[in-house]
Amino acid sequence: DSNAGPDKTLTCLITTLSLSGSSTTPGVTYLWTASNGGHIVSGANTATPLVDAPGPYTLSVTAGNGCSATDFALVTRDTRIITDLSVIKTVRDPYPVIGTNVVFTITATNSGPCNATGVNVTDILPAGYTFVSANPSTGTWNQSIWTIGNLDSGTSVGLTLTAVASVTGTAINTVTITGAETDPVPGNNSSSVVVNASEGADLSIEKTVNVSSA
Repeated sequence: DSNAGPDKTLTCLITTLSLSGSSTTPGVTYLWTASNGGHIVSGANTATPLVDAPGPYTLSVTAGNGCSATDFALVTRDTRIITDLSVIKTVRDPYPVIGTNVVFTITATNSGPCNATGVNVTDILPAGYTFVSANPSTGTWNQSIWTIGNLDSGTSVGLTLTAVASVTGTAINTVTITGAETDPVPGNNSSSVVVNASEGADLSIEKTVNVSSA
């Protein structure tokens, strides 16, 4: 007899898999064939070939007396691509003096399980803060958008953004991350920091001399 085993599924994490053929007849030979897009990487003459494409796979089992039997297994591909993107923003000094540089750090992470594409981080500075520079570890920065592009599962990238505070008071700076794939955890797609700028200390020194007459 011929048993091609259960149907199986390829995913973004499982890009190759082994089929599970078997036979209760001893001493048989195995021959797998693929059709309609299926592809056998190796082991077509074994019970458990390695495949990497969706499609039907037919197992032919031949006994020593020449009798044969066939069975098939279907391999499908799960086209749902899921990524968990997150972003964290921090500020080096949350109490800057106006007229001085304020340095922000942005960290973008893909916790997977799939690789992410079309990843962008948007950071619009609050009123009273003037852009100075942006230094990404990857990708490009243009007019408040950090274009990362591809971000593999389990990786993080960073950007340092420098601005100048020109007004006093409290300001909230929020950054957001987006990607082309489904993200089932939207709660970590944004991050905010609070900055309290001041005029700084107004220090002065006065020296006097007291001259007494004899």
